[in-house]
Amino acid sequence: MSLDFSVWQPISEEKPRILKSIWDYCKGTLDLCGKGEESQEANALYLKVSNNDLKFVKEDVQEFFADLFYSVSGDIEKYYDAETVDLIHLTVLPKNQ
Repeated sequence: MSLDFSVWQPISEEKPRILKSIWDYCKGTLDLCGKGEESQEANALYLKVSNNDLKFVKEDVQEFFADLFYSVSGDIEKYYDAETVDLIHLTVLPKNQ
């Protein structure tokens, strides 16, 4: 299964869902890793996405969801909640592939 970064055309209505997912990741990273580099990077991404139009941070958002995809082996549905899986499909892994 390969990712496709060309299909997704971000729209503003998707931003709240994407921000919630990144925020949840920020909280989880802080809980697991403390205030180290990983948490700082997650927070910086959240701020960048929240302060910009999605079309300007498309690559950052796609990189985030691609990292989630590649950080597990096998079936993403086994490791992530339905919303995260849906956002992975939306941004980098179109369901028709």
